[in-house]
Order: sequence, then C-alpha cells, then structure tokens
Amino acid sequence: MHADRRWLFSSVLAVLFFMTTGSAPMRARQAAQSAPPAVGMDEASALTQGWALLAQGLLDAAVAHAEDTLRRYPRNPSALTLTLEAHVARYGATAALDRYEQWLGARPVEDAYALRRVARAVLWETARQPSSGGRFDALKALLADGDGTAAEELSRGLDQGNLADTQIMAALGSEEAVRRLIDRMNGDQPLLMGQIRAMGDSRSPLAVQPLLALLADARPEFRAAAAEGLGRMQAREAITPLRGLLEDRHPSVRLHAAAALWLMDDGTGLPVLRQFEESEHPAIRLGAAQATATRPDAGWESRVRGALQADDPLVRIQAATLLAPHDREAARQALNGLANHDNIAIREAVERAMAGTVADDLRSLRGLLRSSHGAVRAFAATRVLEQTR
Repeated sequence: MHADRRWLFSSVLAVLFFMTTGSAPMRARQAAQSAPPAVGMDEASALTQGWALLAQGLLDAAVAHAEDTLRRYPRNPSALTLTLEAHVARYGATAALDRYEQWLGARPVEDAYALRRVARAVLWETARQPSSGGRFDALKALLADGDGTAAEELSRGLDQGNLADTQIMAALGSEEAVRRLIDRMNGDQPLLMGQIRAMGDSRSPLAVQPLLALLADARPEFRAAAAEGLGRMQAREAITPLRGLLEDRHPSVRLHAAAALWLMDDGTGLPVLRQFEESEHPAIRLGAAQATATRPDAGWESRVRGALQADDPLVRIQAATLLAPHDREAARQALNGLANHDNIAIREAVERAMAGTVADDLRSLRGLLRSSHGAVRAFAATRVLEQTR
C-alpha cells in the first residue's frame, strides 16, 4: 500500500478510536458538560459512510459527503471531525485550517479536538517537506504524541542510516539510535553539532562517555556543546572535568561549563557566571541569565528585563523568551514591537519565540499555524498538541 494511503488509513482508524474512547483529560471535560442527545441512526449512518469513503481513497466524494453531513448536523462534533479529515486528505492542512475557521466563525471558544487534528496535519506536512526547516521538530512532536506512523517512518530512516532520523530517535531516548551516533563518532565521518545535541537530549547513559571525551576536543564549539549536553543529562561524573573547563580560554566553553555545573547544583562555576553577568555586552549578560534560569536569584528578573532594551533585536527576543514564564505580557509586548522588523530573519525569530514560548492560548497558536516558516508552524502545532492532550 502506498505510504500516503497507509497514513490515511491509520489516521481514519485513529480518529474512529478517539471518537470511541477519547483521552482522559478530554473525557473529563466532556463529562463536565451537559450530555448531548443520542446520535440517531441516520446521523450515525452518514458518518460511517463518510469514513468509508475516506478509507477507500475516494477523496472528492468524501469531501462532498462530509460537507453535506456537517450541513445536516452542524452541532455534531464528529461531523466536523469528518469534514476536517476529508479536507486534510484532499487539499492539505491549510485548507483544513480554513474550513475549521469558517466553522468556528464568531464562536469564542476553540474546539480543542478539531484544532488538534489540524495541528497534526500541519506537523505531517512540515515533516514531509525537508526544505521547510521544521522536519526535525515536526517528527519529534508526532513521535512524542504517540503517532505510530511517525514511529514507523523514523524507524525506517534509522535502519537506512538516515542521520536526521537517527538524531530525532536519539533525542527521544532510543538507545539503538544513540549507539548509531556513537558508531558514527568513532568512524571517519565528520562530527556534527546536531549529533552532540541529540546525545545530550537522549538522557541515555550510553551517551555520557562520548560526551565526556568531547570535553577535550580541539574545537571549542564541540567542547561547549558537550558541556551543555552533560548538564542537561545531570551526568554527575562530568563534574570534575567540567570544573577544569572553567579556565578554558574560550568564553563560550567557560559559560557552558559553568551553566552545566549550576544545573547539577554545583556552585563551582557561579563566580564565572557572575563575571559574565557584569559584561559590557548584553548578549553575554543574557547568556549568564539563561544559564541560571532554572534557579534564578533575586536579581535575575531585573537583569533579563534590562536586556529587553538592548540594541540587538535578537537579544531582545531571547530576553522575551526567558521572561515569558514570569511575565508573559511584557514578553509579548517586546516581541510585538519587533514583529514588523525590516529583517526577515528577525521576524522569523519573533514568530519562533511566540510559537515556542510566549503564546499561551489556542487562538494565538492557531494564527501561527499559518506562518511561512516551517519551524514556526512545527512549534505552534506542537504547542497545540501539548495543550489539548
């Protein structure tokens, strides 16, 4: 069976299963509402016919049937789901988003499950467009959401030696993928930053020794990335070598080593972080604030707020991202002030920050699903999935 047909069939089965069972949080929300009237035989028959048309790949007929069903039963959420699924299959995620917004109209409350379906379609389209820049994040989000098709696709990529898919699997904790990355490191192929980050994300004990070895690498960017990964992994056996890097001649290495120690409740690197906090350069001061964000002191927030006034727009964007969990409105205002910047890269960075951290409601995230940047769409869709589980 063709891959797209296989995906469509599995999607239909998944939707039918969800319609029957639902997720625990969603069932709880539904239970809190008044019980809807029972679905009549004609209504159930119309829905069944629509799903059958989809499963057979008769997409034009499925769209027409779904639209007619939704027209006849506008209050049935399953009719909306069928219509969106048909639009996804026939026209794509953007068309489904258009149709959802047409249905939503002036309603003040989003339909969480319907928007979730659109978000998943956005992730799949982004994942299947390698040039979009969001494939890694899209597949990672789908796999984290328990998507079986994504797991199969990534497993095939792993078996075929696809580095990008191997890194995604490693970042999500696959020990086999971590072993593949280690084998690649020990071979004659060039080492890439993405491999180091994936091993740090993996939290796998297998990754500790390779990352420890990289602390002595001649390339400072690799030493810094390895230090950062070991900190995220809470690899306490790295404390001693990380302390040694506090005297490294490259500032980025010293900063990441001090930050990693801080993450492991080791205050040895705190004097280094304090030095960076006193830097004349806002970007360096903000780097120190980012390192201590997990356990901020009394002056942390004021230092981050000060960075919102930096001349460098990228520093302001990073500051807004850090500040968002503490003052979302201030972060939003800072980003809104850069939303129409002349530089397209700045505008994309603003959208990334909004989608990844600052936007906290489904309506805002829905708007970001229309971004022209694949990574932004992936971030926004991921947040929709997280908020609707």
